[in-house]
Amino acid sequence: MRLFLLFSLNHRGKPQTEVNVMRPADLAREHGLSTQAVRNYERDGFLPPAERTAGGYRIYTERHAAALRAYLALVAAYGHATGGVIMASVNADWLDGALTAVDRGHAQLLRDRETLATVRRAVDHLTAQPAPEDRPAVPGPLTHRRTRPPARPHPRHPAHLGGGRHPHPHP
Repeated sequence: MRLFLLFSLNHRGKPQTEVNVMRPADLAREHGLSTQAVRNYERDGFLPPAERTAGGYRIYTERHAAALRAYLALVAAYGHATGGVIMASVNADWLDGALTAVDRGHAQLLRDRETLATVRRAVDHLTAQPAPEDRPAVPGPLTHRRTRPPARPHPRHPAHLGGGRHPHPHP
């Protein structure tokens, strides 16, 4: 599969000839993440399963680093949810699931572009219109006057309970 081959190449695009073993901290540091984030990404299927040492420690390779770089690039393009679906599908060898997620992501990006274009046209239309003549474009000399009477205090407000004093003064 083509996607599998992408992950078996090193970061320069050359075939991997030697296996560089990395600890979770090494992989995390290389990408500016916490080790817990790397473990979570593996748990969620965004990274291929790691081999374990006899003591149970995870062993990551360049394949994991390439998968993490791919996931982070997908997050930047599609967001965490869609990037995660794509990577989990790839790691489960489910190419149709990955491609469906890519197609849906492209459709969402197209809808987002159309929405932004509509908003841009509306803003352009509003900013191109001159201010109506019957109302000032800036506050006028009478703007400070109230158009409704001032609000009255609530009936249980201390001002209504006798002489402006609180009925239960603190000791």
